[in-house]
Amino acid sequence: MGKVCSVVSVKGGTGKTTTCVNMGFTLAREGFRVLVVDANLEGSNLSFHLGLSTHNIVTIHDVLRGNCSPLDAIYTHPSGVNLMLGGVRLDDVDLREADLKKVIQSVRTEFDFVILDCCSGLSSSVRSALNNSDEVLIVTNPELPAVVDAFKIVQYCEGNNLFIRGVVVNKVTKHSDLSHYDVETILSRPVIGNVPEDNLVKRSMKERTPIVMLKPSRKSAKTFKNVAFSVGELGKSEPITFWDKIFNMFG
Repeated sequence: MGKVCSVVSVKGGTGKTTTCVNMGFTLAREGFRVLVVDANLEGSNLSFHLGLSTHNIVTIHDVLRGNCSPLDAIYTHPSGVNLMLGGVRLDDVDLREADLKKVIQSVRTEFDFVILDCCSGLSSSVRSALNNSDEVLIVTNPELPAVVDAFKIVQYCEGNNLFIRGVVVNKVTKHSDLSHYDVETILSRPVIGNVPEDNLVKRSMKERTPIVMLKPSRKSAKTFKNVAFSVGELGKSEPITFWDKIFNMFG
């Protein structure tokens, strides 16, 4: 039975979907069967990160309507990673999480890893994803409001005996309000990835190609890969050198 990992953030725009996509592609390239699920039922955008249209693709919303089985809604990307995308129609926003547990339970037996790209906040759909996951990955930015919001997830997980794998801090610069250690102190959880602010990450989103594929030697790509290795418990890591930091600043 595969491991289910929820990727969550109370604040929007922290880079959850970017983290999910790069993790999924990394684990797939390691030879694992990976499924990334767009569990953001009200604001699905996983498809946009990969340049895919859901007009002719069966989505998780079709599954929740009872129109098809979960396995029918799985799309295999040319890279090898599997995706369960979300719909973008206006009437999709009326669907809730009632059957999300069934979706998760039905697909986890088919994959080594199931990564849930949750919506922002701690709505009932997010709590449903968390409660049916083996572990949680918190994504935040190095700003006090974002990290304080992230603490709400820590509190929820502690109250429900949910395992937090760690924290990913996205959009880190030398002028960031909070340091790596500040975030760990506030959240009392390990930071397993400090992803630098990187113009190439923005370019990769524009080109609909994850940075781990567009520029795998980039510091940001190496950091995302190391996050995936941690979630996968692979016992390996990509070394990040002084030159990686320099190239990230000027590349």
